[in-house]
Amino acid sequence: MTTARWWPLLLTFGCFLLARPYEGLVHDARLYIGFAVAPLDPSGIGADLLFRYDEQSGRSLYPVVLRTLVRWSSPSQAAFGVTIACLLLWFFGSWRLIRQLFPDCTPVRVGALLLVATSIQTFYGGSTTFRVAESFASPRVLAEGLVFIALASALTRSWIASALALLLALVVHPLMAVAGVAVVCWLAIPSARMRSGALVLAVVAMLVIVALTGVVPVAPLQRYDADWLRALESVEALVFLKYWEPLDWSRITVHVVTVALALPEFSAKARHLSVAIVMTAVAGVLASVAGADLVHNVLITQAQPWRALWLLAFVAGLSLGWLILRVVLERPASYSAAAGYRQAAVWMLLIGWFMQAVSPAAAIAAMLAALLWYIPVVRPSMAMPEALPQSLRVFVPGLIVCLVGMEARMVWQAYVGSPGQSMLWYWPTMVLAGVMRLGGVAIAWGLTAGEGVRRVSPSLASAVLLLSLWVFDSRSAYERSLEDALDRRVGASIAGGRGSDVVDDIPDGPVYWPDGEMEPWAFFGRPAYASSIQGTPLAFSRALALQWEARWQRVARLQSDAWAPQTRLRPDKLDSSDPAGIVTMCRKPDAPATVVLRRRPPWARVVREVELAVPQALMEKEPGSPWEVRRILYLVSCDVIRAAIPAS
Repeated sequence: MTTARWWPLLLTFGCFLLARPYEGLVHDARLYIGFAVAPLDPSGIGADLLFRYDEQSGRSLYPVVLRTLVRWSSPSQAAFGVTIACLLLWFFGSWRLIRQLFPDCTPVRVGALLLVATSIQTFYGGSTTFRVAESFASPRVLAEGLVFIALASALTRSWIASALALLLALVVHPLMAVAGVAVVCWLAIPSARMRSGALVLAVVAMLVIVALTGVVPVAPLQRYDADWLRALESVEALVFLKYWEPLDWSRITVHVVTVALALPEFSAKARHLSVAIVMTAVAGVLASVAGADLVHNVLITQAQPWRALWLLAFVAGLSLGWLILRVVLERPASYSAAAGYRQAAVWMLLIGWFMQAVSPAAAIAAMLAALLWYIPVVRPSMAMPEALPQSLRVFVPGLIVCLVGMEARMVWQAYVGSPGQSMLWYWPTMVLAGVMRLGGVAIAWGLTAGEGVRRVSPSLASAVLLLSLWVFDSRSAYERSLEDALDRRVGASIAGGRGSDVVDDIPDGPVYWPDGEMEPWAFFGRPAYASSIQGTPLAFSRALALQWEARWQRVARLQSDAWAPQTRLRPDKLDSSDPAGIVTMCRKPDAPATVVLRRRPPWARVVREVELAVPQALMEKEPGSPWEVRRILYLVSCDVIRAAIPAS
């Protein structure tokens, strides 16, 4: 491969990684690593509520593969290796898909399109929780990469290769793969009439299921009963779209408008695929509203057809990049009012994309862009001065910098109070503050617009790739200590022991650590009593939902009325001078064996003090206020509490 061909690939991959630093076993990685290691320690970690009532992990081959890797290495090494491998596959699959969609594009332009699509906004679904190409150990990333490969193969009519890729995606993460199956089926149907018929049949089948739900007592028509539904609604589960925020619906509007504006600029192949993806995403959202929100059908709710939005988010990013290339950068030789309106529309659309994270008004910007785009069609005589689109070239970039600056200010205010301001210059903080959202678009713009930039691009590609490899492993010192402890615990369990650090001589049974999700597994080798990660798969298990909801409501009552939890649950009543809160908890039939407190309780005679090898830094409620730094854990046994304090 010549230099002219390989440097766009390396530069794009380097920027791709810069926008996705690895932070360790965070977010859903804790869920999936838990599914992998729980069977290796059935009496310890495996006794956690999450795994005793697990009805989710058996639907995917991913935990089995991850468990095999854990046996060969360790949980932390397996998670890191899987993350790297999945991101590589994702990048390869997306690059191949773009080459199929835009075969006339040079590698530079392919890289520019991919940079825009993967750096500006990649969230989908509710509450800005999910994003494409997540940088942690999750089967979603692997399934997404396989779907890209399947779509690229389908565009070349390689149906066997496409089917094999889809089959692998289905066994890895069926919820993410179903959207790919629907799109490939759409591409495989030869005529528009047959596609319309297939769509009608699919809609009718969904309506039949919705209509018969609760009438015919068979599994596909099962509804959530009142108790199970109450548990899901108590946490405002994102499987119900009624709990989505205005920002989430605004994002969908921006994505659909972007694809709609780009369709006339696409080739027939790209247009065909984009229409299929938009139809699948819209159908998925409507199916979720009808099946989950309205009739609470278990099958439709668990299938989460709204997840088809991940494909829409990716294609919308590609569409934005294509509009920038074709409308803004490739200006016609002579100015026309139609070209001016189209350029103004793309600039307005770009504003909407950068507003997605801060305001629902992003949808208004997108609709204004659509209005500008179609004015020449409706009113061809309406002129636009050439100076207006020219001035937008100066105004809009300045406005975008201001929007990113507002986000950065909020992020930096939150992290400036970290111990020694260590989190302020942490690379994931830079990404969260919008550095790569702005930098990715700027680099893509420079590569396609400036010949001078392209001359130094091989050196720039090498520098960016080296920087990305340097900052990719961005685990904090505390996260590393947590993973080291988990590695030792799981390694000892595999070897037939129980481990020898940090604390072994605490009572068997659940540990209630208000600020810890994986910490009880790692530091104590014990199940957690009540943590937010346990509430993730409530839609898949009725027993888990009822047990977890009861515990979560119990610990929520220990919350101080004056404290509104934002980043974590902080039950102040456990740390007060009055032992009533912890006594109430310890006297419940399913009470925890051990409770971890933030401060030494003055009323307890027997308190176990454990010093953390690496202090735990916890963000306070008010941005800019000093963080809490926890160096010592105060462990209180519920058996001791029950024996020392009589029941009132």
